[in-house]
Amino acid sequence: MKRCRRIMAALLALLMLSTMLYAGAAGDKVQIRLSGPETCAPGDTIQIKVELAENPGIANLVVDLSFDDSVLKLTKVEDAGMVGESLHSDRYTPPYRMTWADDLASSNITYTGTLATLTFEVSKDAKAGDTQFKPACGDVFDVNLEDVPAQAAWFTMTVQGTDAGTGSGSASPEEPAAPTQPEEPAAPTEPTQPASTDSGVSAGNFTDLDPAQWYYSGVDYALKAGLMKGVSDTQFSPGGVTTRAMLVTILYRLVGSPAAATASGFQDVAAGSWYADAVNWAAEKGIVKGISETQFAPDQSVTREQMATILYRYIQTQGKGFQGLWAFQLDGVDAGDVSDFAYEAMCWMTMNKIINGTDGNRLAPKATATRAEIATILMRFVENVE
Repeated sequence: MKRCRRIMAALLALLMLSTMLYAGAAGDKVQIRLSGPETCAPGDTIQIKVELAENPGIANLVVDLSFDDSVLKLTKVEDAGMVGESLHSDRYTPPYRMTWADDLASSNITYTGTLATLTFEVSKDAKAGDTQFKPACGDVFDVNLEDVPAQAAWFTMTVQGTDAGTGSGSASPEEPAAPTQPEEPAAPTEPTQPASTDSGVSAGNFTDLDPAQWYYSGVDYALKAGLMKGVSDTQFSPGGVTTRAMLVTILYRLVGSPAAATASGFQDVAAGSWYADAVNWAAEKGIVKGISETQFAPDQSVTREQMATILYRYIQTQGKGFQGLWAFQLDGVDAGDVSDFAYEAMCWMTMNKIINGTDGNRLAPKATATRAEIATILMRFVENVE
Protein backbone atom coordinates (compact mmCIF):
# COMPACT_ATOMS: atom_id res chain seq x y z
CA MET A 1 0.00 0.00 0.00
CA LYS A 2 2.78 2.41 0.93
CA ARG A 3 4.61 1.62 -2.31
CA CYS A 4 1.41 2.23 -4.31
CA ARG A 5 0.95 5.59 -2.62
CA ARG A 6 4.54 6.58 -3.46
CA ILE A 7 4.03 5.54 -7.11
CA MET A 8 0.75 7.50 -7.28
CA ALA A 9 2.44 10.56 -5.81
CA ALA A 10 5.30 10.31 -8.30
CA LEU A 11 2.93 9.94 -11.28
CA LEU A 12 0.84 12.87 -10.07
CA ALA A 13 3.97 14.97 -9.71
CA LEU A 14 5.09 14.13 -13.25
CA LEU A 15 1.71 15.26 -14.60
CA MET A 16 2.22 18.57 -12.82
CA LEU A 17 5.57 19.41 -14.39
CA SER A 18 3.91 21.47 -17.09
CA THR A 19 2.29 23.70 -14.48
CA MET A 20 4.32 26.36 -12.71
CA LEU A 21 4.61 25.80 -8.96
CA TYR A 22 4.63 29.49 -8.18
CA ALA A 23 2.37 31.88 -10.06
CA GLY A 24 2.23 34.88 -7.73
CA ALA A 25 3.96 38.22 -7.93
CA ALA A 26 7.57 38.54 -6.85
CA GLY A 27 7.89 38.50 -3.10
CA ASP A 28 4.64 36.58 -2.47
CA LYS A 29 5.02 33.58 -0.20
CA VAL A 30 3.14 30.40 0.47
CA GLN A 31 2.46 30.45 4.20
CA ILE A 32 1.47 27.45 6.27
CA ARG A 33 0.06 28.15 9.74
CA LEU A 34 -0.82 25.78 12.56
CA SER A 35 -3.46 26.43 15.20
CA GLY A 36 -4.51 24.53 18.28
CA PRO A 37 -4.69 24.72 22.06
CA GLU A 38 -1.94 26.65 23.81
CA THR A 39 -1.97 24.26 26.76
CA CYS A 40 -2.83 20.62 27.40
CA ALA A 41 -2.47 18.01 30.12
CA PRO A 42 -1.13 14.44 30.07
CA GLY A 43 -3.82 12.12 28.69
CA ASP A 44 -5.64 14.87 26.76
CA THR A 45 -6.85 14.53 23.17
CA ILE A 46 -6.05 17.65 21.16
CA GLN A 47 -6.52 18.83 17.57
CA ILE A 48 -4.11 20.79 15.40
CA LYS A 49 -5.36 22.54 12.26
CA VAL A 50 -3.08 22.91 9.24
CA GLU A 51 -4.00 26.09 7.41
CA LEU A 52 -2.94 27.62 4.11
CA ALA A 53 -2.72 31.22 5.31
CA GLU A 54 -1.19 32.92 2.25
CA ASN A 55 -1.39 31.54 -1.27
CA PRO A 56 -0.16 33.39 -4.37
CA GLY A 57 -1.36 30.47 -6.54
CA ILE A 58 0.35 27.08 -6.48
CA ALA A 59 -0.10 23.90 -8.50
CA ASN A 60 0.65 21.49 -5.69
CA LEU A 61 1.76 21.44 -2.10
CA VAL A 62 3.40 19.08 0.38
CA VAL A 63 3.63 19.70 4.13
CA ASP A 64 5.82 17.64 6.46
CA LEU A 65 4.87 17.97 10.12
CA SER A 66 7.43 17.00 12.76
CA PHE A 67 6.44 16.47 16.38
CA ASP A 68 7.79 14.73 19.47
CA ASP A 69 6.29 11.25 19.37
CA SER A 70 7.38 10.60 22.95
CA VAL A 71 4.82 13.25 23.97
CA LEU A 72 2.23 13.07 21.17
CA LYS A 73 0.62 10.21 19.26
CA LEU A 74 -1.08 11.05 15.97
CA THR A 75 -4.37 9.09 15.84
CA LYS A 76 -6.49 10.67 13.11
CA VAL A 77 -6.16 12.90 10.03
CA GLU A 78 -9.23 14.63 8.56
CA ASP A 79 -8.75 16.34 5.21
CA ALA A 80 -10.90 19.43 4.70
CA GLY A 81 -11.66 18.33 1.14
CA MET A 82 -11.12 21.80 -0.27
CA VAL A 83 -8.41 20.83 -2.78
CA GLY A 84 -8.98 18.37 -5.64
CA GLU A 85 -6.42 15.64 -4.86
CA SER A 86 -4.86 14.62 -1.55
CA LEU A 87 -2.35 11.85 -0.92
CA HIS A 88 -1.51 11.73 2.77
CA SER A 89 0.85 9.27 4.43
CA ASP A 90 -0.69 6.21 6.06
CA ARG A 91 2.18 6.10 8.55
CA TYR A 92 1.29 8.24 11.56
CA THR A 93 4.85 8.94 12.68
CA PRO A 94 6.92 12.12 12.39
CA PRO A 95 7.54 13.76 10.07
CA TYR A 96 3.98 13.15 8.88
CA ARG A 97 3.54 13.99 5.18
CA MET A 98 0.43 15.60 3.68
CA THR A 99 0.13 16.24 -0.06
CA TRP A 100 -2.40 18.28 -2.03
CA ALA A 101 -2.83 19.08 -5.73
CA ASP A 102 -5.47 20.56 -7.97
CA ASP A 103 -7.29 18.06 -10.23
CA LEU A 104 -4.86 16.97 -12.97
CA ALA A 105 -3.01 20.28 -12.47
CA SER A 106 -5.65 21.95 -14.65
CA SER A 107 -5.32 25.15 -12.65
CA ASN A 108 -3.47 26.52 -9.68
CA ILE A 109 -4.73 26.09 -6.12
CA THR A 110 -6.17 29.43 -5.03
CA TYR A 111 -7.82 28.22 -1.83
CA THR A 112 -6.82 29.62 1.57
CA GLY A 113 -8.07 28.17 4.83
CA THR A 114 -7.96 24.89 6.72
CA LEU A 115 -6.37 22.03 4.80
CA ALA A 116 -6.58 19.31 7.43
CA THR A 117 -7.26 18.66 11.10
CA LEU A 118 -4.93 16.30 12.97
CA THR A 119 -5.93 14.60 16.22
CA PHE A 120 -3.27 13.74 18.79
CA GLU A 121 -3.26 11.97 22.12
CA VAL A 122 -0.96 13.47 24.75
CA SER A 123 1.03 10.79 26.53
CA LYS A 124 -0.03 10.13 30.11
CA ASP A 125 3.70 10.16 30.95
CA ALA A 126 4.34 13.55 29.28
CA LYS A 127 6.49 15.85 31.39
CA ALA A 128 5.50 19.44 32.02
CA GLY A 129 7.00 21.87 29.53
CA ASP A 130 6.79 23.01 25.91
CA THR A 131 6.37 20.69 22.93
CA GLN A 132 6.62 21.92 19.36
CA PHE A 133 4.96 21.15 16.03
CA LYS A 134 7.39 21.91 13.19
CA PRO A 135 5.98 22.13 9.66
CA ALA A 136 8.00 22.37 6.44
CA CYS A 137 6.36 22.94 3.06
CA GLY A 138 7.27 22.82 -0.60
CA ASP A 139 6.45 21.28 -3.97
CA VAL A 140 5.15 17.72 -4.46
CA PHE A 141 7.81 17.02 -7.07
CA ASP A 142 10.77 18.51 -5.19
CA VAL A 143 10.31 19.74 -1.63
CA ASN A 144 13.86 21.15 -1.67
CA LEU A 145 13.25 23.72 -4.44
CA GLU A 146 15.13 26.80 -3.28
CA ASP A 147 13.23 29.16 -5.58
CA VAL A 148 9.87 28.43 -3.95
CA PRO A 149 8.98 31.26 -1.55
CA ALA A 150 7.40 29.50 1.43
CA GLN A 151 7.05 29.97 5.14
CA ALA A 152 5.86 27.53 7.79
CA ALA A 153 5.90 28.74 11.38
CA TRP A 154 6.39 26.40 14.33
CA PHE A 155 3.58 26.01 16.84
CA THR A 156 4.33 25.58 20.55
CA MET A 157 1.98 23.96 23.04
CA THR A 158 2.65 23.78 26.78
CA VAL A 159 2.06 20.53 28.62
CA GLN A 160 0.84 21.35 32.11
CA GLY A 161 1.37 19.16 35.14
CA THR A 162 2.44 19.00 38.75
CA ASP A 163 6.04 19.65 37.74
CA ALA A 164 5.19 22.61 35.49
CA GLY A 165 7.43 24.91 37.46
CA THR A 166 10.52 22.79 36.86
CA GLY A 167 10.01 21.02 33.57
CA SER A 168 10.57 23.36 30.66
CA GLY A 169 13.36 25.63 31.76
CA SER A 170 16.02 23.12 32.71
CA ALA A 171 16.41 20.77 29.76
CA SER A 172 17.70 21.77 26.36
CA PRO A 173 15.07 21.44 23.60
CA GLU A 174 17.58 19.76 21.32
CA GLU A 175 19.24 17.11 23.45
CA PRO A 176 17.50 14.78 25.90
CA ALA A 177 18.26 14.86 29.58
CA ALA A 178 20.55 12.11 30.81
CA PRO A 179 18.82 9.22 32.58
CA THR A 180 19.45 8.86 36.28
CA GLN A 181 20.83 5.39 35.65
CA PRO A 182 22.17 5.01 32.11
CA GLU A 183 21.35 1.71 30.45
CA GLU A 184 24.64 1.65 28.60
CA PRO A 185 27.41 -0.55 30.05
CA ALA A 186 30.21 1.18 31.89
CA ALA A 187 32.99 2.38 29.62
CA PRO A 188 36.08 0.16 29.50
CA THR A 189 39.40 1.47 30.71
CA GLU A 190 39.98 4.15 28.15
CA PRO A 191 42.56 6.89 27.53
CA THR A 192 41.64 10.10 29.29
CA GLN A 193 42.09 12.08 26.09
CA PRO A 194 42.67 11.45 22.39
CA ALA A 195 46.15 10.66 21.20
CA SER A 196 48.34 13.34 19.65
CA THR A 197 48.39 13.66 15.88
CA ASP A 198 51.92 12.21 15.66
CA SER A 199 51.12 8.90 17.39
CA GLY A 200 52.31 6.74 14.48
CA VAL A 201 50.01 3.92 15.62
CA SER A 202 47.96 1.76 13.23
CA ALA A 203 45.33 -0.95 13.50
CA GLY A 204 48.02 -3.59 13.08
CA ASN A 205 49.25 -2.84 16.61
CA PHE A 206 46.12 -4.29 18.24
CA THR A 207 45.31 -7.96 18.60
CA ASP A 208 41.53 -7.45 18.90
CA LEU A 209 41.16 -5.80 15.49
CA ASP A 210 40.25 -8.14 12.63
CA PRO A 211 41.37 -6.93 9.16
CA ALA A 212 38.34 -8.70 7.65
CA GLN A 213 35.83 -6.68 9.68
CA TRP A 214 33.88 -3.69 8.35
CA TYR A 215 35.45 -1.28 10.84
CA TYR A 216 39.12 -2.01 10.16
CA SER A 217 39.89 0.79 7.67
CA GLY A 218 38.03 3.34 9.80
CA VAL A 219 39.85 2.38 12.99
CA ASP A 220 43.16 2.38 11.11
CA TYR A 221 42.43 5.91 9.88
CA ALA A 222 41.49 7.20 13.34
CA LEU A 223 44.61 5.69 14.89
CA LYS A 224 47.01 6.99 12.23
CA ALA A 225 45.43 10.46 12.40
CA GLY A 226 45.92 10.51 16.16
CA LEU A 227 42.20 10.92 16.82
CA MET A 228 41.86 7.76 18.90
CA LYS A 229 44.12 5.28 20.61
CA GLY A 230 43.81 1.90 22.27
CA VAL A 231 42.64 1.09 25.76
CA SER A 232 46.01 -0.66 26.20
CA ASP A 233 49.12 -1.30 24.14
CA THR A 234 47.52 -4.33 22.49
CA GLN A 235 43.76 -3.75 22.81
CA PHE A 236 41.57 -1.21 20.99
CA SER A 237 38.16 -2.46 22.22
CA PRO A 238 36.14 -1.88 19.01
CA GLY A 239 32.89 -2.68 20.80
CA GLY A 240 33.61 -0.31 23.69
CA VAL A 241 31.75 2.94 24.24
CA THR A 242 32.80 6.54 23.65
CA THR A 243 31.81 9.34 26.00
CA ARG A 244 30.43 12.73 25.03
CA ALA A 245 33.64 14.38 26.18
CA MET A 246 35.71 12.06 24.00
CA LEU A 247 33.62 12.67 20.88
CA VAL A 248 33.76 16.46 21.27
CA THR A 249 37.51 16.32 21.91
CA ILE A 250 38.07 14.13 18.84
CA LEU A 251 36.17 16.67 16.72
CA TYR A 252 38.08 19.52 18.35
CA ARG A 253 41.44 17.91 17.50
CA LEU A 254 40.22 17.14 13.99
CA VAL A 255 39.62 20.84 13.26
CA GLY A 256 42.92 22.01 14.70
CA SER A 257 42.05 22.79 18.34
CA PRO A 258 40.83 26.39 17.84
CA ALA A 259 40.62 28.63 20.90
CA ALA A 260 37.28 29.59 22.44
CA ALA A 261 36.59 33.14 23.63
CA THR A 262 34.48 32.12 26.62
CA ALA A 263 33.85 29.18 28.93
CA SER A 264 30.90 26.92 28.18
CA GLY A 265 29.08 27.65 31.43
CA PHE A 266 28.46 23.96 32.12
CA GLN A 267 28.91 23.29 35.83
CA ASP A 268 30.23 19.76 35.23
CA VAL A 269 33.03 20.93 32.89
CA ALA A 270 35.87 21.87 35.20
CA ALA A 271 38.37 24.48 34.05
CA GLY A 272 41.64 22.78 33.18
CA SER A 273 40.10 19.35 32.55
CA TRP A 274 41.43 17.58 29.46
CA TYR A 275 38.15 18.18 27.57
CA ALA A 276 37.38 21.73 28.81
CA ASP A 277 38.86 23.54 25.80
CA ALA A 278 36.99 21.27 23.40
CA VAL A 279 33.65 21.71 25.15
CA ASN A 280 34.16 25.49 25.42
CA TRP A 281 34.81 25.69 21.68
CA ALA A 282 31.91 23.41 20.76
CA ALA A 283 29.48 25.28 23.02
CA GLU A 284 30.57 28.65 21.63
CA LYS A 285 29.91 27.43 18.08
CA GLY A 286 26.54 25.93 19.00
CA ILE A 287 27.79 22.42 18.25
CA VAL A 288 26.83 21.14 21.70
CA LYS A 289 24.02 22.37 23.91
CA GLY A 290 24.31 20.00 26.84
CA ILE A 291 21.67 17.81 28.43
CA SER A 292 20.44 20.91 30.30
CA GLU A 293 21.40 24.57 30.55
CA THR A 294 24.04 23.80 33.20
CA GLN A 295 25.06 20.18 32.57
CA PHE A 296 27.10 18.68 29.72
CA ALA A 297 27.44 15.10 31.07
CA PRO A 298 31.01 14.57 29.83
CA ASP A 299 31.19 10.97 31.05
CA GLN A 300 27.87 9.86 29.58
CA SER A 301 28.07 7.41 26.68
CA VAL A 302 27.17 9.09 23.40
CA THR A 303 24.30 7.65 21.36
CA ARG A 304 24.27 7.30 17.59
CA GLU A 305 21.77 10.14 17.16
CA GLN A 306 23.72 12.43 19.54
CA MET A 307 26.88 11.67 17.56
CA ALA A 308 25.09 12.50 14.30
CA THR A 309 23.76 15.77 15.75
CA ILE A 310 27.13 16.96 17.05
CA LEU A 311 28.89 16.23 13.76
CA TYR A 312 26.05 17.79 11.74
CA ARG A 313 26.12 20.99 13.76
CA TYR A 314 29.80 21.31 12.95
CA ILE A 315 28.99 20.77 9.25
CA GLN A 316 26.48 23.62 9.48
CA THR A 317 29.16 25.98 10.82
CA GLN A 318 30.99 25.28 7.56
CA GLY A 319 28.02 26.32 5.44
CA LYS A 320 27.00 22.75 4.61
CA GLY A 321 23.99 20.63 5.46
CA PHE A 322 20.42 21.04 4.22
CA GLN A 323 19.65 24.48 2.82
CA GLY A 324 16.19 26.04 2.65
CA LEU A 325 13.23 23.66 2.41
CA TRP A 326 14.25 20.02 2.27
CA ALA A 327 12.81 16.53 2.53
CA PHE A 328 14.45 13.14 2.93
CA GLN A 329 12.80 9.87 3.86
CA LEU A 330 14.82 7.99 6.47
CA ASP A 331 15.10 4.38 5.38
CA GLY A 332 15.05 2.18 8.46
CA VAL A 333 12.54 0.01 10.25
CA ASP A 334 13.08 2.13 13.38
CA ALA A 335 13.21 5.54 11.68
CA GLY A 336 10.29 6.61 13.85
CA ASP A 337 12.52 6.26 16.92
CA VAL A 338 14.77 9.16 15.87
CA SER A 339 14.32 12.12 18.25
CA ASP A 340 13.14 15.47 16.89
CA PHE A 341 16.43 17.15 17.80
CA ALA A 342 18.38 14.59 15.73
CA TYR A 343 16.07 14.08 12.75
CA GLU A 344 17.66 16.58 10.35
CA ALA A 345 21.15 15.39 11.29
CA MET A 346 20.27 11.71 10.80
CA CYS A 347 18.68 12.51 7.42
CA TRP A 348 21.75 14.35 6.17
CA MET A 349 24.19 11.79 7.56
CA THR A 350 22.39 8.84 6.00
CA MET A 351 21.80 10.66 2.71
CA ASN A 352 25.55 11.27 2.44
CA LYS A 353 26.29 7.67 3.52
CA ILE A 354 28.22 8.81 6.58
CA ILE A 355 25.93 6.78 8.83
CA ASN A 356 24.56 3.46 7.63
CA GLY A 357 22.00 1.20 9.22
CA THR A 358 22.88 -1.71 11.46
CA ASP A 359 21.77 -5.30 11.01
CA GLY A 360 18.15 -5.69 9.97
CA ASN A 361 17.99 -2.23 8.35
CA ARG A 362 17.92 -0.49 11.73
CA LEU A 363 19.22 3.03 12.39
CA ALA A 364 19.46 2.29 16.14
CA PRO A 365 19.37 6.03 17.05
CA LYS A 366 19.22 5.43 20.82
CA ALA A 367 21.96 2.78 20.84
CA THR A 368 25.37 3.61 22.26
CA ALA A 369 27.90 4.46 19.54
CA THR A 370 30.76 1.98 19.74
CA ARG A 371 34.39 2.94 19.32
CA ALA A 372 34.47 1.10 15.99
CA GLU A 373 31.42 3.03 14.77
CA ILE A 374 32.89 6.35 15.88
CA ALA A 375 36.14 5.66 14.03
CA THR A 376 34.41 4.57 10.82
CA ILE A 377 31.96 7.47 10.82
CA LEU A 378 34.79 9.94 11.45
CA MET A 379 36.60 8.63 8.36
CA ARG A 380 33.48 9.05 6.19
CA PHE A 381 32.79 12.42 7.80
CA VAL A 382 36.23 13.78 6.93
CA GLU A 383 35.91 12.51 3.35
CA ASN A 384 32.59 14.36 3.03
CA VAL A 385 33.82 17.60 4.61
CA GLU A 386 36.81 17.70 2.30
